[in-house]
Amino acid sequence: MLCLVSLAIFGKSSHALRIIGMIQAPHLDTMNLSITQTPRNFQRYESIADKYPQLRWLSIHGALERGILTHFPMMTKLSICDNDPLAPSIRDIFDASQDVFSTLTPRLSSIIVQETFEETIRSFCADRKMLWLAVPEIKVIRRL
Repeated sequence: MLCLVSLAIFGKSSHALRIIGMIQAPHLDTMNLSITQTPRNFQRYESIADKYPQLRWLSIHGALERGILTHFPMMTKLSICDNDPLAPSIRDIFDASQDVFSTLTPRLSSIIVQETFEETIRSFCADRKMLWLAVPEIKVIRRL
């Protein structure tokens, strides 16, 4: 029996998020999500988590917003592939003032990040530590 274990989605948020909401992939292990426009309201896609129960590695790039990580609670590895220093969406995703911050990605064990966002991720980890939450290992990719 064939099953989907890896998925890459590139495109406008409205199209990409519609596809994510339509696919049921219980064995999906890896997802690469690259969005070209910020979604108007990612919160309305609340049923996504049940569709990808075995997702372990999420790679994100582009115009994402606060709340996206709540849809992938089982994820253990996160890659942030964006290197645009002006991408405010990365800061929003890891903002400790979110209502769901204390339950955000409870199994996250490692984050791979471009050096552009090292400070944001270190702040995220420090906030987790202050709440006695597991702190993921950080691997920073330096530019040559």
